[in-house]
Amino acid sequence: MLIHSDEDHSGMVMWKSFYILLGIFAALYCSECLKFLFFHGESIYEMLINSTDQAGLTWNQFTRLSTMLGIREKFIATFIIKEYNGKMDRDTLLNKRIDREEFIRYYARLLETYDKNNYISTARVEDFERMCTNPGCQIL
Repeated sequence: MLIHSDEDHSGMVMWKSFYILLGIFAALYCSECLKFLFFHGESIYEMLINSTDQAGLTWNQFTRLSTMLGIREKFIATFIIKEYNGKMDRDTLLNKRIDREEFIRYYARLLETYDKNNYISTARVEDFERMCTNPGCQIL
């Protein structure tokens, strides 16, 4: 998700990207992912799209956030198809460009369910803590 933020290939994450990343983990920990999406969805979309000339997110770009949250792509595809009442097939979904409004709508429904069921993975939090305490970690 944060590849776009390291444009000069310095191996460092800029403040806005770090803030969003930290916010995602805090939202996970507090089961407030939907609220986080409400406040930062636009920024996340812009970070994922990597370019202003794209017509929308590709499936790989769209699922970067879910990968960070520990949600499998297959689950997301099934969830979205179910939201369309089966009117969209898997191939159409995987080849479709996802615009800003769809991104927010899909993730809002997904994260609402995610928060209700409190799917936090303590292993992910521990990985993040380990990453931040690594001597090579630099914060600008």
